[in-house]
Parts: sequence; C-alpha cells; structure tokens
Amino acid sequence: MTDRDRSLAPESGPIRDFKAPSVIAESLDNGLKIKVARSPQVPVVTVSLVLDAGEDVLGADRAGLAVLTGDSLEGGTTRWPGSELAAQLENNGTGLSIDTDWDCTTVSLSCLAIRLDVVLGILAEVVLNPLFPADEVSRFVSQELALIEQRKMNPGSVATQCIRKAVYGDTHYGRPLGGTEESLSMINSDRVTDFWKERYVPGGSGLVVVGDVDMSEIKDLSSKYFSDWKGIADRRSHPTEEPVQNHRKMFLVDRPGSVQSEIRIGHVGQDRESADYFPLMIANTILGGAFTSRLNANLREKNGFTYGVRSSFQFRRGAGPWGVSAAVGTDVTADAVREAVFEVEKFVSEGPTEEEMESSRDYIAGVFPLRFETTDHIASHVVNTLVYGLPDDYYQSHREKVRMVTGEHVRQAVSRCIRPEEMTIVVVGDAENIKAPLSDLGWGEPEILE
Repeated sequence: MTDRDRSLAPESGPIRDFKAPSVIAESLDNGLKIKVARSPQVPVVTVSLVLDAGEDVLGADRAGLAVLTGDSLEGGTTRWPGSELAAQLENNGTGLSIDTDWDCTTVSLSCLAIRLDVVLGILAEVVLNPLFPADEVSRFVSQELALIEQRKMNPGSVATQCIRKAVYGDTHYGRPLGGTEESLSMINSDRVTDFWKERYVPGGSGLVVVGDVDMSEIKDLSSKYFSDWKGIADRRSHPTEEPVQNHRKMFLVDRPGSVQSEIRIGHVGQDRESADYFPLMIANTILGGAFTSRLNANLREKNGFTYGVRSSFQFRRGAGPWGVSAAVGTDVTADAVREAVFEVEKFVSEGPTEEEMESSRDYIAGVFPLRFETTDHIASHVVNTLVYGLPDDYYQSHREKVRMVTGEHVRQAVSRCIRPEEMTIVVVGDAENIKAPLSDLGWGEPEILE
C-alpha cells in the first residue's frame, strides 16, 4: 500500500463529460405547449403541467390567491371528491405535487411508465375539473393564516419580510408570497374558482414529460386528455411596478432579550432575462454562494461570527432581490454587518481573482450533472425553459457558457448589478444591545420598524 501525505488535500480530477437530455417541443391546437425529455435509465416518468398562474399577476387585494388556488386542487374534483382523489393517487403509486411561486403554478406527478396513461388522466382531471369545496378552501386559508402567525415568531422570517418591504415597498415583490392577513381574509371558494377560470387555461401553459417516453406517445395522450381544454392567459396582467429606491438605509426590528441577530443586506436585483446571468452566477459563488465564499471565509472562518452566511440573486420574470443573509450573536452584530458590507464593497471595487474564477467555474460545471440525476430534477429544468422562454437546448450548452465567462465579464456585471450605495440593511435583534453599535457604522441612526 502506498504511503500518502494526509496533510495534503487530494487534487481534483478532470471534469467528466455530461450532456443534459435533449428536449423535443410541439404544441396542441389549443395552444398547450408540450416538451418531452427522454430519460430511459429507469422506468419512471415525471409529468409537470406548468400554468401561467403565479402570484405576480395579482394585485394586493388578491395576494395569496394563486397559492391558495394551487393548494385547493387537492380538495378533489367533480369526479373524485377529496378522499377518492387521494385513493386514486395511492392506487397508482403516485402523489400530487403542487408548487406556486411568483411566476407560475406547477402541478406534477411521477409514476411508473406503465401507469402513465392513467396518471396523466388523473392530472387532467385535477386541473380541468377541480371541485374547490368551500370547507376545503377555508381550511387552506386557515393554514396560511397559521403560517403567518408562525413567521411572526421566527426572527429570520421577520427579517426577510422586512427587507422585502423596505426594498420593494407596496409593489407585488414587497409582500409575502402567500398573501397577507387582510388579503387572505377575502379569499373564498368563489374567488378561487374565478382565478382558476382566468389562469388555468392552455394558452400560456405547458406540459413537460420526462422519462422513458417519446413525443408521439405523449402527443397522443395529451390530445386524449387536453384537446378540449380552451382559453388563453392574459400576459398583459403581469405587473411592472417600480420598486422603492433606498440609499444606504438601516432598519432595526427590536426583539428584546434575543441572543442572536438576523441580518439582511440587499437591494433590487436582476430578472431572469438579464444578459449578466452567467457572470452573476459565478460572481455570487465567489461572494457568498458557496462554503468557500469570501463572506463565509470572513464572517465564519476568520471571525467566528456565524455558522454560515449566504448571498443570492433571485432571478424571476421581474427583477427579483439580491441580498446577503446571516444569523450572528448579539454581541457581534455590528461587527458582522461591518465585515459583510466590507466584503461586498471590496468585491465590487476589485472584482474576482483568477484563482477564484477558475475555482468557481470548475465548481459550477462540476456539480451541474447532479442537477439532472432524477426525472424530477430534469423536469424542473425543462419547466424553466417554458416559464422564462429559454431555448429547448439551453441546458445542453449550459456548461460551455459557464466556462466562457471571464474575470472581466464578472467585474462588469458586478459593477452594474451590485450597488453598495443602494444597499438596505435590516437587523432583527435586541435593540438595547445592538442599536448603539449599529449607529456607529456610519449608516445613520437605524430606523425602528414594528
């Protein structure tokens, strides 16, 4: 057996070749787009119906309605009331997964390939013929209201909502995804039904199928279950409000007796169509998107302020937020804020090193295949091509686009998209112990938020 120097980290091996599954696209006459990605490794199929029914099409008075409509699909259909629907799913070895975000609602099922015909019929029944019983809708509303109360007790949730409100004001991104107490109190079965009629339509929607299948089979099945579905979603209803523009403001939410502080730093970021998407992906990995990031090296490894600190861009149809988040001890709150701001400003002014660029490109390219391990994973990426209008072969060239990003690309993107002079800081913690040190940071007196 060869002796090895255990004090030296092993060298990284070469990045293995990988190609994302190819995607074939067609459409039904009613406007429903169909995308199929063949993945024959296992006899499992994932089916996702993507609807242009996200929260961003709703005004403040209807906030949370998209989430509640998606949740309420589990209440049963005209053919199968709630318990019978659950039995149909169980008998076919599948489960209903419903996810609503700002941009869309996705209804998904996974099953054995031999069950695809039956399971696709169940999916069509759920989406095309929902029952929306009043008691079930009321139950889901009560659950959302309970979640709001829970979040009020969670300092991390409070911090996230406060910076969202401080950055976006009264625009749609300034409110919680699931709605507010005021808007939820107005949601009932009739409102859910109206939203379903308005947004659950084939025009603007898409069916994604991943597994050991081919397009001819899927198109036949899609025609069987969806050809009579009619309607077009109104794209003009997506809002275009301007967010609040803060200039280096700090807000403090008092949490008496807290032994930790939740820190949020950020401003308005970029939308998914940004030409800087790939440079910003690498930039964020360097700054705070990986365990080896600058922020983590400073706040965790060097100073021991936190177990972890992260930065992120949330790319959406509209300009989602960019920000930094961390939980730190009360006694080091101001120091942690100072060091986080220092790292952001330094990164913007100096840009990345060549070593950081090489490491980040290799990391992103290296973990890329892990994002395509299952039919669920593959389907989620194909869904993105539908929601954001990406080419069908987008992920096949993804790695190459990452590898082509240079340090100069990152420097220019960061200078445009991370703006220290516009950053807002929100801290949730014990004001008695942290207000004075925060005031000494040069951002002015922190404004107290309820």
